[in-house]
Amino acid sequence: MKSFREDADSEQTSNTALIVPYGASRQSEVTATGFDFVINKTWNNCPVTDHDRFHFHLEWQFKRVRGQPHKRFVKVFVDGPLFDDPPEPDEFAGHFADLHRHECVVIVFSNKNRDMLEVSVGPHGHWLVRLFKNKNKEITKTELDLEVQNVFQGNVWRCTFEIPLAFFPANVTRINAFACHGSGKRRHVDALNPSFNGSVDDVPDFHRLETHKPINIERLIPQGFNEQTFNDINSMEQEKGWQFPSFCTFCGTILPYDDDDDGYSKCFMCKAKITVPKISRLLVWQHVERFNQAQDTTRDSAKPTQDNSGGVTVEKKCAKCGHDKMSYSTRQTRSADEGMTVFFTCLNCGHKEIEHS
Repeated sequence: MKSFREDADSEQTSNTALIVPYGASRQSEVTATGFDFVINKTWNNCPVTDHDRFHFHLEWQFKRVRGQPHKRFVKVFVDGPLFDDPPEPDEFAGHFADLHRHECVVIVFSNKNRDMLEVSVGPHGHWLVRLFKNKNKEITKTELDLEVQNVFQGNVWRCTFEIPLAFFPANVTRINAFACHGSGKRRHVDALNPSFNGSVDDVPDFHRLETHKPINIERLIPQGFNEQTFNDINSMEQEKGWQFPSFCTFCGTILPYDDDDDGYSKCFMCKAKITVPKISRLLVWQHVERFNQAQDTTRDSAKPTQDNSGGVTVEKKCAKCGHDKMSYSTRQTRSADEGMTVFFTCLNCGHKEIEHS
C-alpha cells in the first residue's frame, strides 16, 4: 500500500520545482533528497516498544499559484499511530495554544544563535507555531497559520503540513521531533533525539538544544534561501504589519499590505519591490450592543388599553360576582408562534380577567 507521501507526490509533480535565488549556484542532488527519520525512542532514551513508530519525511517545495505570489515552504509528511488519547479537544480546528497537553507531533528547528522554530500539529486539525530568540525568548506576537491535512486509515494517522520559508530561523543547524499522546500517568513523549538529562525528576523539554540532532539544512532548503531569520514576522512596523497577504517571491519574507499608490510592496529583507493587489483597509463590520425594552405581559400588567364591555359576549362565569355572561377581546402579547391573550370583562360588575390561549 502506498504511503500518504507517495499518494500526494503524484498530485504535486506538476506544480513543484527546485528554484534557487539570484546569485546562488545550482544545488547538488542532496537538496532534492529531503530528510527522512523515524522516532524510535522515548524522550528519556528508552526504545519505543508499545506502539508503532512515527515516520517523517521533509522536503522543499515551490508552488506557482495563479494570481498570487509563489509559495516556498518545507512540506512535512507524518505517518504514525492514532491514539485518540486524550480525546479530541473541544476547541475548533486551527491555532490551539494548549495543544501540547493533547495528542500531537512537534518539530523544532534551531541555529547556532539558539533561535528556534517550534511547529506542533494534532490529528484533529489543530496546530501551534511558536518563534523564539535565544532559546526561550518567545517573539510570536500573532497566531501563525499552517496548511494542514489529516487522513485516518483505521488506527493510522497520516498528516501533511507546510512550513513557510519565512517561519524559519536563519542558517538552521539542528532539528528534533517529538510525538506526544496519553493522559495523566499514561502520558508518553517519544523523541527523535532523547532530551533526558539523567536526573530522576527530569521532564520532557522540547528546547534542550544540546540534545538536538545536527542537520544539513541544504537537504531541505536551497542554498541562499535560509540566510534571513524569521525576524521579519515581528519586526515590521505595526501599522504595516497587522496582516500579511503574501510572501516575497525572491527571499520568501512575509510582505506587508501595500499602503502606497504605486502598486508595490517593499520586502523588508531583500528590499525587492513586489507587485501586490491593492487592498483597501476599511472597517467591514462593527459590533454594536442593542438593548430593547421588554414589554411586561404579566397577569396584572397586560391589561387592555380600552374597555371591551361592548365586545362579543360569551357565556363565562365572573369570578367576582358570579354573573354568567362576559364580553371579550384578544391581543397578540407574546411571540407569533404562541397563542393569543384573551381579555374578559364582566357585563355586570366590570371585573376583568385574562387568559392565554
